[in-house]
Amino acid sequence: VLDHLHCRGLVTKHTPSVFSKETQYCFKHALLQNVAYETVLKTNRTRYHYMAAKWLIRKSGQRADDFSGLIGLHFENGSHPFDAAVWYSKAGRQALRSFAPDTARHYFNKALNLLCAVEDTIPWHDKALIYLDVYQGTGDVMLSQALYGDALEAYANMNQTATELNDIRNRLTALSKMAWVQEMKSDYHSSLDHALHASSIFSQSDIQDPDILTEIMIRIGRAYMRLGRLDEAARLIRQALDQSLLGDNMDHLAQCNNVMGILDEKSGQYDSAARFYKKALDLYRQIGNRDWISSMLNNIAEMDRYC
Repeated sequence: VLDHLHCRGLVTKHTPSVFSKETQYCFKHALLQNVAYETVLKTNRTRYHYMAAKWLIRKSGQRADDFSGLIGLHFENGSHPFDAAVWYSKAGRQALRSFAPDTARHYFNKALNLLCAVEDTIPWHDKALIYLDVYQGTGDVMLSQALYGDALEAYANMNQTATELNDIRNRLTALSKMAWVQEMKSDYHSSLDHALHASSIFSQSDIQDPDILTEIMIRIGRAYMRLGRLDEAARLIRQALDQSLLGDNMDHLAQCNNVMGILDEKSGQYDSAARFYKKALDLYRQIGNRDWISSMLNNIAEMDRYC
């Protein structure tokens, strides 16, 4: 059938195909696609969309996240809202990694709306796990766009859901992110309260994860710094830096170097501050974090004025 349509000029071959060993066709005009789509019975459309989603997952394998938005769309049109929410959440994460916050926000909103509409046939625990991912993703999007009130609400929802699930790891993540948002809002006392709350929960748990502990220490150290408690901040960030050197979390290592640079700058040690900023810059370049690369370059330029 496809060869016949191709000969008639209704579809064209797309080369190279997205999938190896497959021939990919596209309608020559969007109008032709719409007309063909409308000729399919609605009951059949639903089934075909579901089949298309399953085929994409199977065919893409480890690259499935690259097609997550399309897979979510097929599941949604295939009357599988929960599966659609799962894949829209993945699409939101993919968009965030690609520095496309508006696209990410679109996908997370679709996922949230679908989760709210899912019937009780889906176990609450399964839905709650996706809610966690959607709330965190939404918070991350809002934070990247400096919409701090919306980010705080999303992380608070994440914390509540994690509490209901007795999911300590996600509670700690939510509290740490709430501390970060409060710092961005210049509410340093609330930032410290959230970070200390996370520290208390961590110390009472049986979690032995140095990355989580380092994140909490950084949040507390930054809050101390903002509140002018510089000696306490320096002590805690040095501990976090030493711990970061034992692992492979470059983001934590970059954050610690940045804060040490700020502390040295505040105490007039500009040469030392510049060295810390340069270390942070190198790490952020390896990570590919464009926002923090720009910030470190600005800090280094400021130090050049004093060195």
